Amino acid sequence: MYEFLKKNGQILALGVGAVISLIFIVLVFSSGDASLTADSPDSEKYGAASFTFGIGATIALLVICAIAAVVFGVMQIADNPKGSMKGLIGLGVVAVLTFIGFGISAGDPATDGPILIEAVNKFNDASGGELSSGTYKFIGGSILASLVLLVIAVVSLLVFGIRSFFN
Repeated sequence: MYEFLKKNGQILALGVGAVISLIFIVLVFSSGDASLTADSPDSEKYGAASFTFGIGATIALLVICAIAAVVFGVMQIADNPKGSMKGLIGLGVVAVLTFIGFGISAGDPATDGPILIEAVNKFNDASGGELSSGTYKFIGGSILASLVLLVIAVVSLLVFGIRSFFN
């Protein structure tokens, strides 16, 4: 299976994407008035609900891709554990940074700063609910870990760019 996907994977993915796009386009343009929205009283009559096929197909493809990524990742680790060590170490570093960020986060938007307050306000506006202290800590820790990884990426880019300039 791996050899087949290695040889024909891109063509297969392109073909599946093209077929699903064609089905979606046919459904949308054959449904009548394409200017109707899903909120319109006549949306079912004119088939504006056909947009749900595109959304459903997108979700299905995302789930299939996520499952395939996990399965093939585990297969790669099982086939070549020594060669996979760098990737596993990198994943461990990201996990450690996330846990450190979670531990450092106060769990209170007022103390964690304006970025957390903005994220919490957007969530509260969208859901109409309130967040628990644990959720505040998770969001704050994730934001902190992301910022640390961003700084590491920028510093690495600068260091290796300067280093390659002199080589």
